[in-house]
Amino acid sequence: RWNVEQYVGLAGSYSWTWWAQMDCCCEPEVAKDAQEINRRVDWSTMLLWHCLNTARNWREQGAFWLQDPMPVMQGWQPDQYRRCAQMYSGVLEDNWPDLVGIGSVCRRNLTGPDGLFNVIEALQEEIPEHVGFHLFGVKGAALEKLKKYPRVVSIDSSAWDFRARMAAREEGEKYSMAWRGAHMKRWYEKQLERLNDR
Repeated sequence: RWNVEQYVGLAGSYSWTWWAQMDCCCEPEVAKDAQEINRRVDWSTMLLWHCLNTARNWREQGAFWLQDPMPVMQGWQPDQYRRCAQMYSGVLEDNWPDLVGIGSVCRRNLTGPDGLFNVIEALQEEIPEHVGFHLFGVKGAALEKLKKYPRVVSIDSSAWDFRARMAAREEGEKYSMAWRGAHMKRWYEKQLERLNDR
């Protein structure tokens, strides 16, 4: 729905803490085989290059507040994520930022050949040690098990919003910003409790 210029325009509309590049997810529902996953990794690499260059053009025109986008690693098997990191390294000219995202982890198992732990371990070997990881779409219940990976510095989830939508239907409530905000606050507090129990 958005092209790169429109997306970077949104990123440049405010001084965000960080913003992520546009990327192409690789979950089995959208990428049925290795060929399609590799195509989507290639496409994500092109999008990283395009987002970086568009942001740099903005800065040259005076948008000094617009930082470079956070790269988002894509793939499904650990080797596909390694390949993605190697391709991104070329785009970044080995100048890695302090934070990268790891995408396509929604509903992924933690263990197994394509489990989240193996993906993290593959990327830890491929990406410089100073770089932290943000995990997109990891369930809060995984926090306890992720504590053995200190490079995982942040996560996000839309599970709270899904629950808010279902609860609004079940309880006959309006799916309003206030309703969603209350559910997000409860989710956040639950994650803090999990972290404090570690």
